[in-house]
Amino acid sequence: MEKQNAQKTFGTLKGKKILIVDDEKMNQLVIQNMVKLWGAEYAVAESGTEALSILKNNKFDIILMDLMMPDMDGYETAAKIKFEFEHPINKTPILALTGSSSNASNKKIKESGINDFAAKPFLIEELHSKISSLIFENDTVDKNDNEDSQFVNLQYLKDTADGNNNLISEIINIFLNQTPEFLIKLDQASGSQNWNEVKTIAHKMKPTVSYVGISALTDTIKKIEDYSEQKVNLKEIPSLINNLKNICETAFIELRKELKNF
Repeated sequence: MEKQNAQKTFGTLKGKKILIVDDEKMNQLVIQNMVKLWGAEYAVAESGTEALSILKNNKFDIILMDLMMPDMDGYETAAKIKFEFEHPINKTPILALTGSSSNASNKKIKESGINDFAAKPFLIEELHSKISSLIFENDTVDKNDNEDSQFVNLQYLKDTADGNNNLISEIINIFLNQTPEFLIKLDQASGSQNWNEVKTIAHKMKPTVSYVGISALTDTIKKIEDYSEQKVNLKEIPSLINNLKNICETAFIELRKELKNF
């Protein structure tokens, strides 16, 4: 797949910096090729020790961490990054790379501060989705203190309501009250692989996010609806739902602030 087509299909990561920590040359080459297709910059560390050394003088948007390395495994390396480095390095999201999901200990992942894991061999769409979700979520956290509104744009709602502040408040409150339940049901339906239910919920959510101007979710929800309806890229849906939840959490905060203006 050519670089331009890959970015169009999966979304560009241009300007993002990725640290690849893996001692296997073949894994390095596969991941490097994917990262280049997406337009991101990268550096490679062949051990946990080398990764820590690189991070002392460089900041990355995400770290892709092999769990099984000889000198210092991925769990120990991640823990040192999370608990021994200072901000902002210790807030860098870490995606663990493992030969099998069964090899990834949920307890050890949680204790070491790893954010998520991806199983080898990688599905390009799944790896891109996990990387994008973690980077985007981290960007949201970093910017939250500096921007009043990242995702919500109420201009459409204001124009439609034509100055009726009570109507605007009512619509916002409906969104705040019903969306958490939608997200719970979406998670449950995805977990049980009830793709018809996933499609139905996504279809219901699509116009609601438009009403409150969360344009960043339009493409995500459309993908969830389309993939579940067509039964394609099903492994990508949980990551899309995770991204949906992360953005909604920030949007809820923004909408509650907006309510004070009406």
